[in-house]
Amino acid sequence: QHDDIVLTKFEQLIVKKPAKKRLIFIHLIGNHMAYKLRYPKEYIKFNNQKDHLVPDAPFRNQEAKNVIDQYDNSVLYNDYIISSIINILNSKTRGKAVMIYFSDHGEEMYDYRDFAGHAYEKVTPPMCEIPFVVWMSDTYREKRSDLVFDTSRPYSTEDFIYSISDIAGLNYQDYDDTRSLFSARFKERKRYVGDKTYEKILTKF
Repeated sequence: QHDDIVLTKFEQLIVKKPAKKRLIFIHLIGNHMAYKLRYPKEYIKFNNQKDHLVPDAPFRNQEAKNVIDQYDNSVLYNDYIISSIINILNSKTRGKAVMIYFSDHGEEMYDYRDFAGHAYEKVTPPMCEIPFVVWMSDTYREKRSDLVFDTSRPYSTEDFIYSISDIAGLNYQDYDDTRSLFSARFKERKRYVGDKTYEKILTKF
């Protein structure tokens, strides 16, 4: 089943008690292989043989380009799912809502070799560079003018617990606002993918 299966249930949860404070986690299949199974036929939009959007590269034969088209279609569909979640929040929560979206990993697309996907034992920059999207309603943004949004900050989702706590207004023992992406006291930390530093992965490629 495609990810739109979550939308009806999500809207039901929101509408049931729209003023109730709650934290909802949605785990999507997203863009996991096989990419062609991740979207309905209405989202078959990319065709490299017609649009020529996939650039040539040493490992990108026609079959590889077709896989990239399928991946791009899955990303397009995933964008629809995320925008639908935002629309539900915007219309059903009386303007008091926040959404954070991120992926657990990225995907390599025949960038360095004859390979598509992700694998820790041969991790590359595209596998560990992920989208991180924050949407806030106007009302919530006005309420939390203390939050900082600086897209140049080096950040790892290892510290997501502190960031989501900050944006939700939670405080507790061992909370560290220097590790929140949205804090004025944010401090840059070394980033790791497993036991490898992000910088080491970058310099390797």
